[in-house]
Amino acid sequence: MKEIKRIVTYEEAKLRYEQIKPIRGRAGDVRPLGDRKNDSYRIAKRVNPLNDTTSYQCILYRTPLVEFKPDGDIEINMGGWGSVATRVFIERLLHLNCYAKNGSSVLCLGNNAEVVLHKTKTTVIRRQEVYPFTWELASSEPVYETQLNKKKANAVRAQYSEFEKYLRGMVNLRTEQRESTITHRGEKYILPPSIRFDKAEFAEMEARGFGVRTEGFPVELMANDQPEESKHSNFYKAVLELALAIRGGPSILRFPDIGIHVQSDTLLPRFREIVYRHHSAEVFEKVLLPVGKAASKKYDSWVKRKE
Repeated sequence: MKEIKRIVTYEEAKLRYEQIKPIRGRAGDVRPLGDRKNDSYRIAKRVNPLNDTTSYQCILYRTPLVEFKPDGDIEINMGGWGSVATRVFIERLLHLNCYAKNGSSVLCLGNNAEVVLHKTKTTVIRRQEVYPFTWELASSEPVYETQLNKKKANAVRAQYSEFEKYLRGMVNLRTEQRESTITHRGEKYILPPSIRFDKAEFAEMEARGFGVRTEGFPVELMANDQPEESKHSNFYKAVLELALAIRGGPSILRFPDIGIHVQSDTLLPRFREIVYRHHSAEVFEKVLLPVGKAASKKYDSWVKRKE
């Protein structure tokens, strides 16, 4: 795309279209923006049949990414794509930084002003005719982010406070620093502190059909409001379930080994994730972000989708 020259106004787009000769022998009006041997990047004229106005589209492969309107508006539509090539094409054309942020494509309009480019809906920007030239956002789709309500999250975790205390105690009691190291690309790394679970610890659970669940993690084993006579036993089973969840599931027990190691600092975060996923309707909320802020997608997969 190095040969693509900047276009920032409707007049420049019109002039560029008129200056580029269409490729002979091609079906339709094919006018490359770069090397004439490469028609992957081209410019096309579009006449709106509703109002008979003419606009100019800059096309990447088959997607009209940037369209210059006679009223000065510049429409950007990603066409469902969010690739590096898509962002580079926009950068080369408009001479505005376009980059990935939190999994979204973000266009910088200057002076630290940013706009998140929606993957399938149109974003409209406009160049202001003042010196130095500045850009403004004309319209864009609202951006929402799934956020954790900390107050509600703490209330939910309180329902499992006894198990969390039990889990912390087990981590403190059973954590061991392994002396062995691993070598990667010539560098030696000391294995992090972990807990070793023997295969014998899972024997009883395997005997009762452990690992055949279809409804996710059994959070009822961690709840405070369960019979006292079985609570301690259930907490222990929940820890074993947690360890296998971290290591990828019960299938790891099929390997001929004395047991499994679980990194100590992964147990509490995974416990919280399981609890928040189970109570997602209570602890998560969708929040409208300020214009230009890219949404974090950290919790998107944690929220149960409505059927």
